[in-house]
Amino acid sequence: MTLAVFDIDGVVADVRHRLHYLEGRYQDWESFFEGAHADPVLEQGAALVKRYRDDGHDIAWLTGRPSWLRSVTQNWLVAAGLPTDELLMRASGDYRPARFLKVQVLRSLAEREILLFVDDDPDVVATAAAAGFTTLHATWVPHSKTLRRAQEVNGRT
Repeated sequence: MTLAVFDIDGVVADVRHRLHYLEGRYQDWESFFEGAHADPVLEQGAALVKRYRDDGHDIAWLTGRPSWLRSVTQNWLVAAGLPTDELLMRASGDYRPARFLKVQVLRSLAEREILLFVDDDPDVVATAAAAGFTTLHATWVPHSKTLRRAQEVNGRT
């Protein structure tokens, strides 16, 4: 069975309503993550996931969200009508840039055929493509500098 791998934030979950917690010098990570349950669904991303699922592909989620947010994330996926089969999250204390974390996880999945990897972060997409994965850059929400810093500098999402 082929596997389609999707990021969550910026692909199916709209995090823009909580980015203000990360702007400026002092970032309030606790409040940022506490708001994850209220993310609006990005319909373009959700429709893409459902299309791949309906075409018979397994779905895996590869997110930089910390693992302690697992139940919130699973509940959000269920409420959004999205599959919850496989949820791969950032381990506690792992603050590597998202592009390194995600490519390592993709490589660990490579015993299965990865049909597609979808992410909103241009650095992650470029690194995954350079590693030989077929990628799709989710551009339906502009990628903010705040989110880029959270993913690439802070290694937090």
